[in-house]
Amino acid sequence: MPQALAVEHLVTALISGDRANARDALRDAINNGYSAEETAERLIWPAAVTLDALWRKDQVEHSAYQGAVLMLSQLVQRLECGYGRAPQHGKVYLVVSGSEAGETLAGEIFSGLAEAAGAEVVFLGPCGDADDLYAALSRRAPDAFVAFASSAADAPKLRSLINRLRTTGAVPGLTTAFGGGVFARAPGLAEEMGADIWADDPFELVRTLASLGTRDSTRAVRLACRQRRRNAA
Repeated sequence: MPQALAVEHLVTALISGDRANARDALRDAINNGYSAEETAERLIWPAAVTLDALWRKDQVEHSAYQGAVLMLSQLVQRLECGYGRAPQHGKVYLVVSGSEAGETLAGEIFSGLAEAAGAEVVFLGPCGDADDLYAALSRRAPDAFVAFASSAADAPKLRSLINRLRTTGAVPGLTTAFGGGVFARAPGLAEEMGADIWADDPFELVRTLASLGTRDSTRAVRLACRQRRRNAA
């Protein structure tokens, strides 16, 4: 089945609450030769993006959207069992998401992929109180703080948090990474808020973080992020 048709089939099953057909869509992708990671990128994520667009345009009821995202989350958990496992590289990522179900799903997808790529991941879900986040970051001292698919309402909180972290130097060498959500819809916002790197989806963000090594490489990756934005404009 062509990819676009497979995504449409999955979205239809999700919106209607048809768990059996949703699982069949996942099974068909695997049977057609996709790896678990490829299935997440070519089937699950496009379905999530489609659902988000339908919800934002008021073309699907909120209850149906919530149920569909919950089923997608369950499918993601099944896929994670089949991810390949790279040797651990010793880096720790602390990950938060926005408060909407789709944003939490994006953070969940990122976290599973990052773990498979060798990172130790602490996924806190919806980002909550800024003081709590600051305390968690100070205590755990991760290599990267990842805010994925945050809504517009979360942007001021994240801006304040980053400014506080950099003013106090609470986590020396911390890389800040933003993905998707309002940062995909508003090009330039992530950089303006002080993020080191940014990406439109969890797969690109995992690959970008994995490419970081020295401080010089972080600068190079940041320039590459800017260039991708210009090319997409």
